[in-house]
Amino acid sequence: MDAVPRAVRALELVCLTFVGLGMSLPFVYPLAVFAPHRDALAAYTMDASSADASPALTYCLGMTGGSIAGKWLAHWAVVRFGLRSGHRWAWDATVHGLLGWLVLDSASSLLHGAWANVVMINVLPPLLVVPLLAATRPRTEARVADAPRSADAPRSAPARAALAASIAGMGSGIVIALLGDTALFAPLHAAWGEAHFGGELPSGGHALLRFFLGPIGGSTLGQFISVFALVRHAPTIDERRAIGWALASVLLWFLFDSGVSLASGATFNVWMVNVPAVVVTAGPLAWAWSAAPPSSPIGSEVGG
Repeated sequence: MDAVPRAVRALELVCLTFVGLGMSLPFVYPLAVFAPHRDALAAYTMDASSADASPALTYCLGMTGGSIAGKWLAHWAVVRFGLRSGHRWAWDATVHGLLGWLVLDSASSLLHGAWANVVMINVLPPLLVVPLLAATRPRTEARVADAPRSADAPRSAPARAALAASIAGMGSGIVIALLGDTALFAPLHAAWGEAHFGGELPSGGHALLRFFLGPIGGSTLGQFISVFALVRHAPTIDERRAIGWALASVLLWFLFDSGVSLASGATFNVWMVNVPAVVVTAGPLAWAWSAAPPSSPIGSEVGG
């Protein structure tokens, strides 16, 4: 069984590595390693300037990087507080979060013709995560029969609100990925056009947006699948700490996305999207966190 804890620790490290990648994306995208992706982006938008360090591209990279960082921090919390203690629900949540992101991101990217996201980006996380999940599966099998029925337990009003907020977050990811360039988001498009293009959003701007809708929406869906699982099963682990990290994943997305938006002149994104979204999602999570029992001492394995 020694290899299984090593696999869990390796999975935690993979999650945190992707958090770092998301937070560094606007800064590392000009590096040579992303050159094929930049070339595909330029060909997709039919504008070589779309792959340079323009404010419009930085804005899109900020939204994408913030969503990636938030998703993988939520993944890490599921692994750290659930899978490390052998909980089967945490294994399932990790699989569901990974699949939710992969299917929605890939479907949206292919629907919009942004095949480079699927071929160049989406293959990497499964290659790293799936073998580690396979190694951790036996550890969770031993606990299935004895696992507390946390899914059937009565829930407090704060917990119910946090679960509803998580479902709303999942829905927002689907809407973004599939409908982000439709008339539903016309006010946002108009504000973006004024901010970065001096008028109406041009066809190149719409293409730039469509290229990143899959990664943004898919990551949002994957994040809130993990957040939902953390809240739903929190009574079986360190409830306050687990919900706190779920909340932290939302705040990380908000702060990073908003910071890059402000730095790139996309102030409209903060007050039109990020502030309403963080109120709807982080507000109930903060309520659930404040109502949770005090955390156990660091290092103890609740439910382990």
